[in-house]
This record gives sequence, C-alpha cells and structure tokens, in this order.
Amino acid sequence: MRSRIALVSILVAVGCGNAPSSSSSTEDTGQLAKTQQAEKADGPVAPFDEVAWQVRAKPDSSIDPTKFCASTPFQPNRPAGYTIYSIETNSETGRNTNWEKEPVGTLVACFHVLPGLTPYPVYGAYYFNTGEVFVFNGTCQIVLLDTPQTGVNQSTCILPITSAPPGFVGGLATTNSLAASPALGYNATSLATIRIFKPRRTEDDHRG
Repeated sequence: MRSRIALVSILVAVGCGNAPSSSSSTEDTGQLAKTQQAEKADGPVAPFDEVAWQVRAKPDSSIDPTKFCASTPFQPNRPAGYTIYSIETNSETGRNTNWEKEPVGTLVACFHVLPGLTPYPVYGAYYFNTGEVFVFNGTCQIVLLDTPQTGVNQSTCILPITSAPPGFVGGLATTNSLAASPALGYNATSLATIRIFKPRRTEDDHRG
C-alpha cells in the first residue's frame, strides 16, 4: 500500500484488487516477475484519497447551538453543543488508551428526538480547529435501552456529509453514543468516525 499520513487520526490511500497479468512471451521474464510482484503488493491506485477522523464528542454547555439550529431544515427539540477530542490508541491492540487526548474542535447538533426506539432527525456540523467544517444531515436512533443499567441508553447516528471544505467530495460520519444521568457516574459522550474523500494528486499535479 502507499504511504499513510496521519491527519487528526488517519489519512489512508484507497487501493485494492488483483494485479493485471501479461501473456506476452517476448518480455523479459525476470523483469515481468518483478513488475507483477510489485503490482500485486500495491494493487490498483484509486482516483481518490480516503481521509478519516476518529474523535470523541463531550457535551459542553459553553458551546451555544442556538444560532446554527435556527437554520435546521426541521424543528429541533434538543439542540446541543460539544467539544471534540482526539483519541489515543494502543498501536498493538487498537484499544483506546486516552479518550480525551487534546481538544481538536467543536460540534453543534440539532436533534428532534422522538420517543422509544423511533429513528429521529439530526442536523449539525463538526468544526475542527484546523479550519475544516463538515455539515451533516442524518438520522439517529436509540438501539439499547437501560444498558448496562437502568437509565443508560445507547444510540447511533448515520450522518451523510452535505457540506465540506473545497477539495473534499462525498463522505459519511457515524457515531456510537451514550446518554445517562450525571448521577449515575457515566461519561456521556459520543465516539465518531468521519470518513470523506479527496481527489488523489498525481505527479503532474505536483509538477504544476
């Protein structure tokens, strides 16, 4: 695979598939074997780079979502503001070791929460300190009630990105969230993955 560059969490080059074969009997067999081996290792090169962030969103009463939620395409009944943090993981196991390493931005979300397990709409935006803003319009749903104990609910959101900085095309954010009364002692936060794409720069782009 091609080199990987860390953004907030990860920037990976997309590429998969089987290497093409050659039936030409006139090519040098040694060079052909080396070429095929290299192609098989790398795979075809996709025209887009995959860019992804993994962050934790923690409720923050100092983040006022009122102005943003005034432009929501539906009537929200639960606006919310969050600080978003980078996450540190164990490189050998992938397990999170520091859930709030550094504040990296803010999040505003405008929910129209419905009772029970009914899916409900959400509109919002991630604002990164580096200047990127990703607006989303999606759906959330509580999927676990009273788990692991009464008063603790777990939900997920599917958030298509509807607006992104120039150069980004097509993306999706997903969340794994927990809501509970502060009296229960849980850290009511959301773990989010934002995955979006940028056109891959070619050698000609760099020379230009």
